[in-house]
Parts: sequence; C-alpha cells; structure tokens
Amino acid sequence: MPNNQDTPAWIQPVMTATNIVHKLASPPSLEALPPATRSKARKGEPYRFPLDIIIEPTSEFGKRAQVLAATPGSAAFEIHCDEGKMVGGSESAPTPLAYLMSGMGFCLMTHITGYLHFTDLKIRRIRLELRANFHTTLGHVERGNQGIGGCDGIETRVILDSDEPLDRLQHFLSVCEEACIASQTIAHATPVSLKLVHNGQLCE
Repeated sequence: MPNNQDTPAWIQPVMTATNIVHKLASPPSLEALPPATRSKARKGEPYRFPLDIIIEPTSEFGKRAQVLAATPGSAAFEIHCDEGKMVGGSESAPTPLAYLMSGMGFCLMTHITGYLHFTDLKIRRIRLELRANFHTTLGHVERGNQGIGGCDGIETRVILDSDEPLDRLQHFLSVCEEACIASQTIAHATPVSLKLVHNGQLCE
C-alpha cells in the first residue's frame, strides 16, 4: 500500500482563479422533473444515483448549469459555458463539447488515481489525451439554421511512465475503463428522453 502522507509523483499542482465554476450556497429546486428517488444498494446489485442539472441561457450563446447534489449533503455547483467566436459566442467559458469531453477525461482520471491509491503500482507520470471526431451538417433555414450533429468516434491515449510489467498496466487500465461511468455511458447505447413542458404542462 502506498504511503498516504506522500504526495504521488503524478500529481501536477495547478493554481487557478476563475468564476466560471463556483459552489452554490443555496441550490435551486426542480420544476419539471419529479423528486429524485434514492435507495441503498442491495448486495450484488449496482449502486444507482441521480444527477440533476438545470441549464439556463445567460446570453444568446452563453449559458449556466446548476449542478444539484448527487448525494444528500454534497455540494451543488454553478458552471458557465459559452461558444467560440466562429459561431457567435464570446469565448468567455468552455464550449459544451469541451465540457462533455473533459467530463469523460475527468471521470476516467478519477478511477485511474483511485486505483493507484489502493494498490502498490509505481507510476511516475500520468497524462490523458482525448480526441473526439465530431461532425455536423450545415444548418438549414427550415430547421432554425441548425444542422444534424454526431460523433464518428473518440480516441483516448493514457500516457504512463512506469517500470511496471506491461500486462499489469494493461489490466489496470482495463479495470479503470470498465469502472468509468462516463466512458461506459458514451461507449454503450443509453436511453435518452426529451419531452416538452409547455407553460407548465408536460406534453406526452
């Protein structure tokens, strides 16, 4: 087991000062979604938890997300987002796709560093590089100038400096990929529901 008092070599301290992300003192309430239900996981069954997010525009291209606590007693946050100048934004914050891919990378890194915390693997350096090959068609006036988007695939490279045997490192990454909720959500078909709430009434 590693010594918890020692700072791992793969940690890269970064000092930042920004208001793009901040903690909410009083998170808002949901209007259209029913109250989230939570239950204790039974032995042999997965633990399930909801994550509720409220998104509102702050300008034509700017928006904010209020991320409600996923578990009772945990913190809620506000995150700001924008678009690039090429599509009319002011680049005051990361784009939605940047958050999407960052979230996937952050989640995978959580499992990588979490695995290392509980094992004796010796790693000197960790770096993730991700590339999403997104695509979109040109917008059409009949669709409000909106195209049709998608993604042709995501490539992830996990860079490790280590003297550990290759098979042990491959097993380590395989376990982390299977544990990563974000990676598994993207890799497998996930049911998605979008419904209109018109003047307070849910349209079925």
